[in-house]
Amino acid sequence: MEAALTALPEEGLALVARSTWWASAAWPDPTGPEYLNGVAIVRTDLSPAETLAALHRIEARFGRARERPTPRAPWIWIWWRTAGRCWTGTS
Repeated sequence: MEAALTALPEEGLALVARSTWWASAAWPDPTGPEYLNGVAIVRTDLSPAETLAALHRIEARFGRARERPTPRAPWIWIWWRTAGRCWTGTS
């Protein structure tokens, strides 16, 4: 996860702030491996669609298969705010 954060600038995403990491139970099967969670705030000139595409490239670089989440591969949820309007999206 730390390495994924260091990849942000390569995609035009400037890290502004971040949380600590925390673990949570797997879902929907809680017997699976725990998830590692965190939040990052970034600044970018990219559009929401370009931002999501950049985050997908970072996920892929670190092993996330789009057809099914894999343990320990980053999963991204974004909330976009610009000019007083909001856009949310999940990957």
